[in-house]
Amino acid sequence: MKKLKIYISVIIIIFLALILVGIKENFLITQEKENKTSATPKSIDNPIDLPLNLLIKGMMNTNEVVATDKDSNKILLYNLTTKKQSTIIEPLNKGYYIKNVVSNYDWIVWIEYEMQIQDPSNKPFKWFIVAKDVKTGKVITVDKSIFTDNKYDIPLFVNLTPDNLALSKENILVYAKSNLEDSNVISQLILYDLNTEVSKTISKSKEVSKELIYLPNIYGDKVAWSLFRDLNDDVDRNITFRNTQFKYSDIYIYEIKTGTTKQMTKDDFYHAPSMFGDYMVAIHTPLNRDSYSEVVLFNLNTGDKKSIINENSPIEKDDIAKNIYRDRPVINENFISWFNTGGFNNNYIYDYKKQKFVKLYKNIDDEHQSITITKMTDNYIFMFLRSPNDNDRNMYIETDKFIESN
Repeated sequence: MKKLKIYISVIIIIFLALILVGIKENFLITQEKENKTSATPKSIDNPIDLPLNLLIKGMMNTNEVVATDKDSNKILLYNLTTKKQSTIIEPLNKGYYIKNVVSNYDWIVWIEYEMQIQDPSNKPFKWFIVAKDVKTGKVITVDKSIFTDNKYDIPLFVNLTPDNLALSKENILVYAKSNLEDSNVISQLILYDLNTEVSKTISKSKEVSKELIYLPNIYGDKVAWSLFRDLNDDVDRNITFRNTQFKYSDIYIYEIKTGTTKQMTKDDFYHAPSMFGDYMVAIHTPLNRDSYSEVVLFNLNTGDKKSIINENSPIEKDDIAKNIYRDRPVINENFISWFNTGGFNNNYIYDYKKQKFVKLYKNIDDEHQSITITKMTDNYIFMFLRSPNDNDRNMYIETDKFIESN
């Protein structure tokens, strides 16, 4: 009898233990489901709004963006969590204007220039490139204009101020500027190391009426740029060549460690390169086409290239696809974005790993609204929705959640 009681007691203990284990497992499963539910990405039908005055230029960190203020001549910091904005930079030179702002987690770099009377022939010629160390607050002048006037016989579309800045995660700045050589205006490609404050010229053009260095880009050890050449002064230039200022544009890549330069294209028209890892995107303007271009993806290891966004892409409408001039593509770890000139809607990015187009915003009236991608970073896609009756939206999508939802 005593043994029987012991046996029954053991069974009861085991039974209670199993119940407790089951309760615990059920709790863990329920908790896991709740965690998954809370981590479910927001629908891309509902991107997050930004103040309309912000023009996003880069990231200060994973949660704060650097922007210019559409309503004033200032550089702002905007916190994506608290939704608070503050002024962090104003022009150092009185009467100068800020443009071409770039940033990484260590530096903010911008151009200041003196505005002239609004006349295409009266070009601004006084400028500074300024950089601020965001951790120490140190401010340095990277470069400044050598011009004392703007009385030079150069094409109207050539500027005496730098047109573009590019900054790597390694704090290397690249830019193209106009300079003087033997009394001629040339363009010069500069590499500036913000860590050491040392500047280096990596390429120079002939006089700007014959050649022009344009839109440099940097990623890691590589600097890419396009070199325009042979002024396209034909009356019917889109018939004989292309509807472009120059007849040719070739892309070059410079490797910082080796100091070597490689020509990627020849006697064609590729420009506006953007690099990430082993890939580069650029714009290609074919022969004998008016107001048309396509986005091309290069494999930097093999040299192979492929047109990925063009008039035959499934996202394009037949009636307008042949007249879209695409510009300034950007590539990151997963996606390629680009800009459609002429106000054409651009509600897609291209996933080059999955080789498919992905729609950014599903609640759009194609006939009355248009999307422009204003900035794509590693973590975010920023875009502007233009709508009638002042119902515009400045907004963004978190890239990781966007990947999960697609």
